[in-house]
Amino acid sequence: MTIRYIAHIQPRLDHTLPCVLHDLDAHLNAVAKLAQQFASTFNLDSSTWAYLSGLWHDLGKYSPDFQTYLYSASTAHGEEPKSRVNHSSAGALHARQLLGDTTGKLLGYLIAGHHCGLPDWHQELDQRLDLSCPQNQRLYQAAVHAETPCSILEPPNILQQLPFPEIANPKVHKLAPSLWLRMLFSCLIDADFLDTEAFMNPARPLARQQFPKLTALTPQLTRYLQTLQTQSLPTAVNQLRQSILKACLEKGATSPGIYTLTVPTGGGKTLTGLSWALQHAHIRRKARIIYVLPYTSILEQTADLFRAIFGSANVIEHHSNLDPKQESVQSRLACENWDAPLILTTNVQFFESLFANRPSRCRKLHRITNSVVILDEIQQIPPAFKAPIEAALILLSEQYGTTILLSTATQPVLNLPIQAELASDPAGLYQQLQRVRINLPSQWNLPLPWQTLAQTLCQYPRILCIVNSRSDAEQLFAAMPSSGTYHLSACMCPAHRSEVLNAIKAQIRQATTQPIRVISTSLIEAGVDIDFPVVFRALAGLDSIIQAAGRCNREGLQSQGQVYVFIPESPIPIGYQRKAAQVTRLLLHTESELKLTPALMNHYFWQLYGSLNSEDPHGILKLLSSQDGKPHFAFRTAAHRFKLLGAQDEVPILIPWNEEAQVLLRQVNEIGPTRGRLRSLQRFVVTLPIRQAQSLQQEEAVQEIQPGVLQLIDMTCYHEKTGLSVSTKRNKTV
Repeated sequence: MTIRYIAHIQPRLDHTLPCVLHDLDAHLNAVAKLAQQFASTFNLDSSTWAYLSGLWHDLGKYSPDFQTYLYSASTAHGEEPKSRVNHSSAGALHARQLLGDTTGKLLGYLIAGHHCGLPDWHQELDQRLDLSCPQNQRLYQAAVHAETPCSILEPPNILQQLPFPEIANPKVHKLAPSLWLRMLFSCLIDADFLDTEAFMNPARPLARQQFPKLTALTPQLTRYLQTLQTQSLPTAVNQLRQSILKACLEKGATSPGIYTLTVPTGGGKTLTGLSWALQHAHIRRKARIIYVLPYTSILEQTADLFRAIFGSANVIEHHSNLDPKQESVQSRLACENWDAPLILTTNVQFFESLFANRPSRCRKLHRITNSVVILDEIQQIPPAFKAPIEAALILLSEQYGTTILLSTATQPVLNLPIQAELASDPAGLYQQLQRVRINLPSQWNLPLPWQTLAQTLCQYPRILCIVNSRSDAEQLFAAMPSSGTYHLSACMCPAHRSEVLNAIKAQIRQATTQPIRVISTSLIEAGVDIDFPVVFRALAGLDSIIQAAGRCNREGLQSQGQVYVFIPESPIPIGYQRKAAQVTRLLLHTESELKLTPALMNHYFWQLYGSLNSEDPHGILKLLSSQDGKPHFAFRTAAHRFKLLGAQDEVPILIPWNEEAQVLLRQVNEIGPTRGRLRSLQRFVVTLPIRQAQSLQQEEAVQEIQPGVLQLIDMTCYHEKTGLSVSTKRNKTV
């Protein structure tokens, strides 16, 4: 009797009806073909590897044990069966048995990791691919000695045509083989998810296919720009923005590669970069545009602009603080694999995915190929990951057909093969867009006390002051009059910050005579569209000072804005911030006024990067390079170390900021922390260093409402203006 081997079983709501069965051979062949299709977009030689990974990824499901497990799971009516069965090792073992040590190992990474993630070789994959191990032999034999079709075990005309593609050659770059494997892994994971989804939920594939072509977005942007031009005042700044846009569009037909767009703050680089990307994508047949920003606060503002241009349905945001109200089924599905024409995401999501090992993070990677990636505020990439990020960008550009645009007012010095600068004359633009005077300290060694600074700030009816840390912002805010003073820092949950920032913008638009004094950390610097006649900036890196100046006289409505750099009372935080400030002091200590040029920025970044001990202190490149000439990669370890925000040193605290947060927290406490609830709560999170979080726990100000989920229960520690403070005593009033 022939056994019907099943990949998945879909139970009916009516348990008296028979379940729907997904044939295993149909699933394997479908995943193989879909993975092959995905890989062919970046390399035809790689498509055969992707095909085999799909064909063998669920080979272990042919074992009698797994079939028994699957049928028992389907009759459990929502209850978890007693034990799981390893079904991912058999395909990996088959690859090594059939294809040998090198090729078999490479495919083994993909197949063995398609559920739990790409593994490390040592102490993980080497043990799972040990054919002499009795347990491995039992798993393998159970799969291949079942009624497994020969066309799956040894597909004809495939095994003899398995070329090793040049994009995986370590001579191209030492990161090339591991990035190639991660791209293949992405193809396999996405294909597996999509085929399984089509069986388990047939309505979802239809929801995924409702986006317009990328070319359809161009007329919408053109109309928006024309309307913007007719409604804007004929100021020198607006006329210059038009000339910058025109000059960049003239270069839209250039060949794929890595480009820079160096435009001073307020020069309209967001819409200029997007316009160029749309034109380039149309001419060069790119599949999508991925717009990457350093912070969610900037991304939310940019997303609002893009929604105004293209409509909400055509703008896909992918970041942790996304308001669920902005989501639809279509956009949520598009976030899973970035199968949409226009994606907005963060540095954390983009770069950590490039070095991730988990299936959910890696699934979208193959969509980056043959795309245009705009890295806005590129100077914000952490120097500790500079070398691996540079390596990944080079490979994406040279091997995977990705065009990359590095957009900023303060272009860093990166080891990248820049094809061209899109702005015609960056140095000239700095001169023409000089709307402020940046006044430097007269005494570089004399700190300005917070109380004295507060008295100075109160002399201005409208002023922005940017400091270096959360504690600095809290201290200075405490010294200011409460009326007319606003506070912005990461001590406030994102929902709280958004409310305050919107209130500030609304008051500025109303042209009120009431004072508007804003005390902020650097989160307001990059990309936040806000305009003050006077800005004070605590000594910091030169790029931060320039970004702060971009919030001053932004629209050029005054003859000249004033920016004052001062020496803060508190020491500058140790590490990168302090080194950046030291380099700035070294370059400018003989000057009384800062006159910015691209040459000065270049000199600054050369000095700054030269002062760092390493551009890869976590050893990411070594972990992902061939060791002893063998493909012994440490995918899991590298992914654990590649954390841009140092999340392993911080603890998230959930804040019951408003009624929405309180309802969600009650649901988490009473029902449980589902993925959807925790995702919705991201807008109400403040992260603290471990020691500060422990201090709040000792004071019983926070409570663990679920394992690993902390909630603030003493709201006297969270002020309505300054947010969460460890130093705030419960009876303190501000």
